[in-house]
Amino acid sequence: MFIDLNSVRSVEHNPPNYTLQFNMYLVEYKKKHTIEWVVTADYDYEYSVSSIVKKENLKDYSREQAKPIIVKHKEQESGIKGIARATKYYDFDGNLETDLKAMNVNVKHEGAFEYGDPFYTAAHYAFDRAYHVFF
Repeated sequence: MFIDLNSVRSVEHNPPNYTLQFNMYLVEYKKKHTIEWVVTADYDYEYSVSSIVKKENLKDYSREQAKPIIVKHKEQESGIKGIARATKYYDFDGNLETDLKAMNVNVKHEGAFEYGDPFYTAAHYAFDRAYHVFF
């Protein structure tokens, strides 16, 4: 997976709610292509790592002690939802294979971005880059 950091932009900044939009590229090795996605991610900061640390009073815990508690919370509710729309397919040489947007084809992933899935990982990284805060 690759995120175009130049594409990250804030759509909403209304703490504790944030919305970012960005482009990500997901490589599918078995199918030998890369998919371009336009992602709009909605964040509820109440489910961020720092909010979990505060709620669970983990500030004096070591990283190793706090991690399983944080992961458990993130698995229950990641705090990120949104919509990702596939727009283009490229071969491994960067040549356009299919332009879904031009064909008016709607391939999307919508709803909760589950902890650890590619959309969660991309959204988490985009938030970190946009706000310099670990979500």
